[in-house]
Amino acid sequence: MSGSPFESLKCGAVQVVKRVMESDSFSDFKVVFYNGSINEIKADSTILEFENSINKVKAGGSTNFKIVFEKIDHLYEELQP
Repeated sequence: MSGSPFESLKCGAVQVVKRVMESDSFSDFKVVFYNGSINEIKADSTILEFENSINKVKAGGSTNFKIVFEKIDHLYEELQP
C-alpha cells in the first residue's frame, strides 16, 4: 500500500486514537496495519507521541488484511481472562 491510501490510513488511525484517548476509558490501545509486515503501534502515551510514531512509518510493500485481522484477533484473545 503506498501513496494517498496509506496516508489516509495513517490519518484515520490518528483520528480514531484521538477519540479513544479523549474518552479516558481505555487502558491499552494498539493500532495494527500491514505494510509488507505487521506494524503494531501502542497508543499508551499522548496523542502527539502516537502521531509521531505513526508518521515515521513509510509506505511500501504489500497489503494483507487477513494477516492484520488475525493479529487483531490474537490481541483480543490475549485480553480475555
